[in-house]
Amino acid sequence: MTKQPSESKEPQAVITVYVRKGASDNYRVLSFQRPDRIPVRDLFDKGLALDGNSIRGEIGPDLDEVTCDEQGHPLIVSFLSINGDKCQTLADALIESEKWLTDFLGKYNYEVKFQ
Repeated sequence: MTKQPSESKEPQAVITVYVRKGASDNYRVLSFQRPDRIPVRDLFDKGLALDGNSIRGEIGPDLDEVTCDEQGHPLIVSFLSINGDKCQTLADALIESEKWLTDFLGKYNYEVKFQ
């Protein structure tokens, strides 16, 4: 039987989430150690990836909405947060992702610290 988030009676633990530059200036990667209280399937269902013993999520341009300027250079119209929300800027997508991750992990009784 899969443990539901609201059933957790364990004391609150802290998860440190690391925010790093991604493949280019337009990407950010959020990663943290795999939490024992959260089934891996729940993480996958939220669009997070397992990378060794770390969990990763990426923020970046919405590639479906990239257009080009007159010289053919790509212009980014919007960014996607970890949970797929469209945001106007990378900073907005990062804020939305951090809020979402804090809420998601909080449901499993984890406190989130960002670095």
